[in-house]
Amino acid sequence: MHNHLPEVHISITLDHLMAAISVSDSIYSLLGFDANDFLTGKVSLQSRIHTDDQDIADELFSIEPNPASRSFNIRLRHANGRIRCIKGHYNRAKRIDGWVLEILLKDAKSLWQAQTEQSMLTNFNALMDNTDDFIYFKDLNHVFIGASKSLVKTAPQLQHWQNFLGLTSYDVYSEEYADVCYRLEKEIFSGAKFAHDIQEIRLPNDGISWVDNKSFPIKNAQGEITGAFGVAHDITESKLNELTLIESEAALQESQKIAGLGSYVYHIQDKIWASSDTLDKILGIDSNYPRTETSWDALIHPDDLASAKHYLRRKFAKKSLEFDREYRVIRPSDGAERYIRGLGRLVFDEQGNPLRMHGTIQDMTVIRNELLNEKRAILGNQLVGALALKQRRVIWANSAFETMLGYEPGELVGVSTRRFYINEQEFQSVEATYAEISKHGIGHTQHQYVRKDGSLIWVALSGTLLNKENDESLWTFVDISQQKNAENELRIAAVAFESHESMLITDANNVILRVNRAFSEMTGYEASEVIGQTPKLLKSDVHDQSYYADMWNTLLAEGKWQGELWNKRKNGELYPEFLTITAVKNLDGKVTNFVGSATDITHSKAAAAEIENLAFYDHLTALPNRRLLLDRLKQALLYSARHNNDGAILFLDLDHFKTINDTLGHDTGDTLLQEVANRLTACVREGDTVARLGGDEFVVMIEGLSELKAEAATHTEDIGEKIWVSVFHD
Repeated sequence: MHNHLPEVHISITLDHLMAAISVSDSIYSLLGFDANDFLTGKVSLQSRIHTDDQDIADELFSIEPNPASRSFNIRLRHANGRIRCIKGHYNRAKRIDGWVLEILLKDAKSLWQAQTEQSMLTNFNALMDNTDDFIYFKDLNHVFIGASKSLVKTAPQLQHWQNFLGLTSYDVYSEEYADVCYRLEKEIFSGAKFAHDIQEIRLPNDGISWVDNKSFPIKNAQGEITGAFGVAHDITESKLNELTLIESEAALQESQKIAGLGSYVYHIQDKIWASSDTLDKILGIDSNYPRTETSWDALIHPDDLASAKHYLRRKFAKKSLEFDREYRVIRPSDGAERYIRGLGRLVFDEQGNPLRMHGTIQDMTVIRNELLNEKRAILGNQLVGALALKQRRVIWANSAFETMLGYEPGELVGVSTRRFYINEQEFQSVEATYAEISKHGIGHTQHQYVRKDGSLIWVALSGTLLNKENDESLWTFVDISQQKNAENELRIAAVAFESHESMLITDANNVILRVNRAFSEMTGYEASEVIGQTPKLLKSDVHDQSYYADMWNTLLAEGKWQGELWNKRKNGELYPEFLTITAVKNLDGKVTNFVGSATDITHSKAAAAEIENLAFYDHLTALPNRRLLLDRLKQALLYSARHNNDGAILFLDLDHFKTINDTLGHDTGDTLLQEVANRLTACVREGDTVARLGGDEFVVMIEGLSELKAEAATHTEDIGEKIWVSVFHD
């Protein structure tokens, strides 16, 4: 029991002075000040009120007469600096000289009374002694009336939970933490259904703990609030994981900085954007540069602005998720023109309106200049013809190609390449080379072209895309007419024309005679290390002997083999390549050499795998998406019909998910979706499917149920109950 504390009576004028006109001497026991301190104005009651109780202060000292009297709870600061919880009652009285505020104050602790019902205490103690959660009960005066045994962990100095009883949070915790507790309780006493906060507690041993604290009202049979109870969970471990994640994000930013990748987020509706430090460096801006749509447009080169904005409008209209665009910017810092490539993803709301886009930007200036230098070397070569085509019509031809086919300068611009082929079939056959370009980035073929004077010329073509959106391509041509009838060395040179590919030439016994520089760069072997060896030097253990047997059977029968092959570099690394082996024959038809040309397709295979993942799986949860779900559902129906088994489909969505996004942020919403996905997956068997349709909608497809309807239904209900408990009751 706490010592009895006297009541304090104070009278204050309700005018502009707000002066104390009478104060009982017991004020010293309550607040540590003499009555005279208040009467002389040295101390005012208003100055001792806790800053968060300004709403109570405004009501107390209002000159409005209503309400004329009321009870209230307030926090007052003692002369020693500590906060005391006070129960008060006021009356407004009309006197001859004006309105006077009569206030009665009592220490809240003096009003506390111990519980007497033994049976309730027994049950209460059993609960409080065995729970790991921090549970506490308080009356309307913010005084502890109950506490769990575990609550002592938050205030070890009390040693036992019963020592909480009759105290306020300010008697137990630091003022900062006690303010939080008081605020939550105040929200409950004001009518809130619950109050919530995550709090950091500094323990006496200098340790730090985090708790997730929720407070709820206690009501009597008439529905009146009589107190509050709180349940707090120790979330220290998850908080530390969160901090680790923040450190990981910082490491990611550092990695992007090293790789020269800048990142950004553009909020489409607000027309504002944010950028990483690396992107600021690429764009030549600083933190003072405005991040608006207009300021972004100001960075783009005037000649590229219209096409760049048109590209984005088309992406918005098609609701395309991803985008990839290269354009120029003008750096404000030095006025330099830079080529950049933007990769990213668009995010849409439930109505299909674009919300934001985020991604990375890379400075492509150096890479582009290197490519341009290579192209200039090709286009300026008087021995190699070159054409730039758009939808198979000439938009540019170099002088070497014009001379090769006998045309005057500029005469071929606008002409369809159909003119060069001997028939329609030959013209259409080049579509296979375009398909090869789409798959591998470069395509090769040989054709007889018709010159302007009607004579025929054999040319070797190599093509690559310049602009996929506009169907623009670049082709190089070499006159191989002489090679077609030349000696063996010229035949080899014709087959090995494309020097940018890895080339390997062997004799008829498969002994290596020559390799090019691209071969050494791809495999790690210098020419001196492989000449005299056989290609078995590169053999990996990926393919069995039958694979190589089929390869040689095709090569010897048809004179050519083409396909994918896994080989091994000098450092032991395995890599995939697209390999073409051609048998070179002399005039008598006897094989004299084999020529292999290979392209490293490591990146293209990785890109294909990534595309497949994007096509069939949800990027956020890694669950199958709608497309993959429909495919699996089709297969399940066929299997069920064939084996007379039943299956089940469960549809789930998350109530109030939009509220979570709006109040806690999309990052929290994304984390919730990922956690739901993990829990759903843990509830089903390996052969079942959990898919995300989009937003907060999920589907669980259960296969292989009993052919007996009742058993199948029971099994389905069991799984549904398991999901309910795991996802919604944990």
